[in-house]
Amino acid sequence: MPNWNPNWNDVQFDHVAAEEYVEAARTLSRTVREWLHDRAVLAKAARKHWEGPHRMRFDREFERIQRQSDQIADELSQSANSVRRAADQASREQQQRISQRARWQQENNEEMRQAEVARQVAESARLAAEEARAAAAACAPGATTAPIKAAA
Repeated sequence: MPNWNPNWNDVQFDHVAAEEYVEAARTLSRTVREWLHDRAVLAKAARKHWEGPHRMRFDREFERIQRQSDQIADELSQSANSVRRAADQASREQQQRISQRARWQQENNEEMRQAEVARQVAESARLAAEEARAAAAACAPGATTAPIKAAA
């Protein structure tokens, strides 16, 4: 077995929910930006012949609301981008884990193969040693087996 272990757990990330969120946040951001434009057009028309303290209050409040709406649209876009990056990172991490598992399996298979070859070599050496002992015993003084005659 390799002296290291891959992460056998899959990355836990709901890609479907993330994609749904990204799409919803981007759609809502676009909608808010459309509302910004539509309100600006309507405000321009309303201001055309409007003067006095109520107009000044309207202008201040309108600008504040427009800035907040613009900030909300930006935050929605940034949030969608952040979730997209997290989904991409989760995918990369999962691919890395899969690659590490495959590498571990290859290393493990190679170590198993090498261990099998070593076992076979050891077994061959053991059998050769037995044969050598048997041959030596057969050639020893007082051996009861007849020597093998050379072919004529």
